[in-house]
Amino acid sequence: LEIYLDGSGKSDDLNCRFLTLAGVLAEEGVWNEWAERWRNILGEYGVEYSHMRELFQESKGPFQAWDHGRKQKFVLALLQSLSFKDRIKLICTSLTVDLAAYRRLAVRPDIKPPEAVCVDFCLSHVFAHPYFGDDPADVVFDNGEKFERYLNYMWTRNRSDKASWASHVRI
Repeated sequence: LEIYLDGSGKSDDLNCRFLTLAGVLAEEGVWNEWAERWRNILGEYGVEYSHMRELFQESKGPFQAWDHGRKQKFVLALLQSLSFKDRIKLICTSLTVDLAAYRRLAVRPDIKPPEAVCVDFCLSHVFAHPYFGDDPADVVFDNGEKFERYLNYMWTRNRSDKASWASHVRI
């Protein structure tokens, strides 16, 4: 099994309103099928990759000359590539934290950092799914992902707890 995680937002940026972590868990065969679909869509649109932050910035990456309609169709095609005949084999999860609300609560010392809340929720969700049972999974992050630090911290603290998602993760 592999779970790919990607985050958005920075909790230490006071101008950032939301913090999001999303993940997708699947077996190798499912990843191979999906990767082929993904590559076909990239080829159809004439790009080598997709980074949403570049897609919606006017002056970055291969999407500069695209109008809003083309961008919208591209995102929809990518999302549809996640459709499988047997949906139980591909588990998706995400959590978004409203940082303004979080900051009002965070005055208490027992509140986890918002990145840790996202990691704990997303991994608890995917490993609670009955299809995957006790199978271990490799975790893959985008380069330089801040959430990775929180995953490592929580994994180190909980990896021997069989009731925790941490016992299912290989780092």
